[in-house]
Amino acid sequence: MKAGFFNLYRWGRYDGAGHRLSSGDSAAHQERERFAVAAVAFSLRHHDKFRSHFLHNCCGIPSKLLAGHSPMITVEENKWGDLTVWVPGVWACIIEFKLGDGLRALDDWQNPSMERFWEPGPPRGYGLAIRKARTDALGSPKLCKYLILGWTGELRLSAHPHLEFGRILWEEVVPPNSSGDLFLNDLWDCLGNLGVPAFQLQKFKGMKLAQSTESSAQMFKLLEGVARHIGLNARRLPWNVGIDSDSGEAHFGLDIPRGGQFSKLSECIGGTGEFIAWLGYECPANARPRISIWIYAETKDAQQKTQRYLKTANAEQLTRSPDGTGLFATRTTADDDRRWFEKMLSLLRDSQ
Repeated sequence: MKAGFFNLYRWGRYDGAGHRLSSGDSAAHQERERFAVAAVAFSLRHHDKFRSHFLHNCCGIPSKLLAGHSPMITVEENKWGDLTVWVPGVWACIIEFKLGDGLRALDDWQNPSMERFWEPGPPRGYGLAIRKARTDALGSPKLCKYLILGWTGELRLSAHPHLEFGRILWEEVVPPNSSGDLFLNDLWDCLGNLGVPAFQLQKFKGMKLAQSTESSAQMFKLLEGVARHIGLNARRLPWNVGIDSDSGEAHFGLDIPRGGQFSKLSECIGGTGEFIAWLGYECPANARPRISIWIYAETKDAQQKTQRYLKTANAEQLTRSPDGTGLFATRTTADDDRRWFEKMLSLLRDSQ
């Protein structure tokens, strides 16, 4: 396996129940966002060109204040920002991260446009917390900034005596003339895989996919029809699609929502995630393509309950995922794709 940021994410506990966890699952999304913060922080610490560009061109720290200082860098150390970079008594940047995919809003207590930003809470407004930290943890810097990275929604930023505000777009974090930098290209690939729209096209450079049009359309129409067959509107469900350019892994499928006709399975799985399962086509690394269903039963107790619930059904063997945080089954019968998907879904429904 190639060493890189995203493979650290995939094989660490950040990844939860695997890379098929839906982008609509709030817990999974929060973990992706958290890892993005950690990856950027690591890069700021170890890549001089990136650090200089980010702090000067993106954060607006004057060059004269950057010279001769090695800034302190912390990730989620405090509850008033994802990333803090500062030189005590000189300058400080508090940066709130959003992947930019529109799935996590900027909460009022994080938003300097809102009065809630300055209120005690709970949770405590970031503005109020930063104002206190400025004179305590940050050493009373002469320049103190609160910046929002990746948020494209409306912001009304007004002046404040002790705290400057700004917005950074993901496209702006790329230093000029850095296209051949292997370290930064790996960071951009990771951010794209984590869901940052600005970097999601990185992996498709040089690809010519016209010859795959028919197969892609057939997969889409088949899954749409299977979902309709059991009363689900595939046009309103999230299509959970991903590709890892390093390993060659890919998946194309649908997430199954919690509750409704899957309420019994949802009870077995527990938790609060919006989705309980995924079904579709996948191409694992170093293995043949297959059709599968993944069940987001992340704990051992949830897995045992799910297996007991399905044990009397004539279903494929459910297997624990490699990291032990989910269950999956693949086709082992002679059924065609449509028949197998319909059979599996009918077994998972309350009416089985």
